[in-house]
Amino acid sequence: MCPTNLQEAQAAIEAILFAASFPLRAEEIASAIGVDESSTRKLLRLIGDRHSSPESGVALVETGGGFIMLSRPEYAPYIERLSERQRPPSLSPASLETLAIVAYRQPVTRGEIERIRGVSPDSAISTLLERGLICEKGRKESIGRPILYGTTPDFLLYLGLSSLDDLPVLPDGEGLPADAPQGADEQDALMSPLPGLGKDGDEAGGNAHWDMPDGIDLESMFDGMSATDANCDEEDD
Repeated sequence: MCPTNLQEAQAAIEAILFAASFPLRAEEIASAIGVDESSTRKLLRLIGDRHSSPESGVALVETGGGFIMLSRPEYAPYIERLSERQRPPSLSPASLETLAIVAYRQPVTRGEIERIRGVSPDSAISTLLERGLICEKGRKESIGRPILYGTTPDFLLYLGLSSLDDLPVLPDGEGLPADAPQGADEQDALMSPLPGLGKDGDEAGGNAHWDMPDGIDLESMFDGMSATDANCDEEDD
């Protein structure tokens, strides 16, 4: 079955995007409706233009190399009111910091994250894996072959980014500490105290944490993911 006219083709694409729970590539949409990819991209532009008006409650968004229909940000309060009881626990500051480190330094190991934050990231990594925001990206060719972590397409989707290149640029001279020495043991070489953590590192009651440099606001970047009240059931690492 193929669309017989322009309006039917646009309607078919909208139906597909409405039913999808993740971004679809142009070639996937083209295959589904039986139209060539070039024509599909033109149809996507027409749909995007039609939903670009503020009067539309949804918008066509290109993210993670694909397209998806999303509600417009200005109508978020209405959606939040409806889904308030079904909303999963928000991410804690520890998980937000870990997510930012993975985003900017991927692929990165658990030991490298621990070196940067000064505390164990195990709980935060487990949470981020469970939420589908990070995933395993293989193993590092070093002692013990530790697992490498990176962000997922869902991470880009939540932030409304097309690619990692759209992440805010870290200010010069600030940001994430340098990599650990090559070949060093991850359990020992990665645990030296760092600026912003205090001289006691993670021995100061487990409350030390990495300070995000000026100009990078985690709560703004990950709006909707951050902890908003004391009911969040995830503890800081």
